[in-house]
Amino acid sequence: MSASNTLKTFASHNRSVKVSFDKPDQVTSDAGALIGRRLLDLTGLIAMLMKGLADSRDQSRVRHSLRELLQQVLLSFMQGWDRLRSAEDLKNDPAFRVASRDQRGAKVLEREHRLASQPTLSRTIDRLSEEPNLQHLADTVTRLGMETIYTRNGGKRVPELVIDVDSYPVEVYGKQEGSEYNAHYRHRIYLPMVATCGPTGDVLGAELRPGAMNDARDRHKFVSGLQAQRVPRTKPCREQTQRRAHLHDGVP
Repeated sequence: MSASNTLKTFASHNRSVKVSFDKPDQVTSDAGALIGRRLLDLTGLIAMLMKGLADSRDQSRVRHSLRELLQQVLLSFMQGWDRLRSAEDLKNDPAFRVASRDQRGAKVLEREHRLASQPTLSRTIDRLSEEPNLQHLADTVTRLGMETIYTRNGGKRVPELVIDVDSYPVEVYGKQEGSEYNAHYRHRIYLPMVATCGPTGDVLGAELRPGAMNDARDRHKFVSGLQAQRVPRTKPCREQTQRRAHLHDGVP
């Protein structure tokens, strides 16, 4: 293969793999996954998640490590694929294989090293939804938001933190557990509460709630818990509730 039709890959974790233009049997439409993997490595997100996640599987029978499953799920979302239903299409994609796996060398492109199937990824999501994993994921979201804020502030203490609290209707079809009919939105929904940093929009926390709850109910408890347990190195925060067009104060 000549140097004119070969480029170095973005996959800094696996420099054995090169980007080529003369391999019709290894074509990908998701080369952006390689950039996404580079982003995950630079931010340390996967390492941050792995510090507190529990894996209840029998490790002697594990084929795909929890770290690689997390990378596959996150990269799928980052590339804009619809949830996990496209896992069967992506598990043989060469770019996704290189980006999702930690294995070094070109053997990662061989058939026996294909990625996890949709059922395996679905079971992974179920395990992440259990305690203590769920709390660790929530804490990681807050930590990422605060680290971003600290970086903008030169790594110094934040003198004041304004937290915006919004509710967002999430429509569902069917009778998913926890969803309820909301008379204001005229649909069966979830009504999660989301806390963001007012000036920057960085997400600091979220709480899934039934659809029939009042938009503003329990917001003070939500923000107080966020500040007391997860938002360090700031003076007492000031809360403001955004009144956007899709919010209302009345009881549904």
